[in-house]
Amino acid sequence: MTPGSAATVESAVRIRRAEPADARAVGRLFLREARFHRDLTRTFELAESFDWETLASGLITGRGSHIVVAEAPAEIVGFAYGRLLVGGPTAPAQETSGLRSLWRRIRGIEEAPSPGPLRARRRGVVEDCWVEPEHRRQGLARRLFDALAEWMTAQGISRVELSVAAANEGAVALWQDLGFEPFRLVLQKSLD
Repeated sequence: MTPGSAATVESAVRIRRAEPADARAVGRLFLREARFHRDLTRTFELAESFDWETLASGLITGRGSHIVVAEAPAEIVGFAYGRLLVGGPTAPAQETSGLRSLWRRIRGIEEAPSPGPLRARRRGVVEDCWVEPEHRRQGLARRLFDALAEWMTAQGISRVELSVAAANEGAVALWQDLGFEPFRLVLQKSLD
């Protein structure tokens, strides 16, 4: 193995659970991911005054949520955020960290009651995974997901889901390579 090869760089990056002191770095990565999605799909707008560090801090310390980071020797270069949804045949799924409404408001999704007889089972959700561009294609996203999956399994979760922008071909390929399969489709049409 030669110095600078992907395997050497990958081994120099440590995957670990995020700590409260990581909130600023994780908030910075959340913002970069949000800008990427805004530019990729042209579906989102960013509130310039939003406090990403506070969001990251709440998720890092939240019950039912888990953030792992990819830490290179000098900086955090990636993160993944997962959460638990619990529910059953008689109760709607509920997010256990208490931050779901905030996150859904950030993403512009209104809460709606879940009428009807079908309720989601207890499951894990990968909400975000971001690796800085210069650190990609080294297996870090896979390692971040593996750390989230390990945490979810320890919480009794046996099913995990995520959503990914169809235009994000690299991410679609990654998730499919990790065994994710289509579950439902969200289609959109511009009315302009």
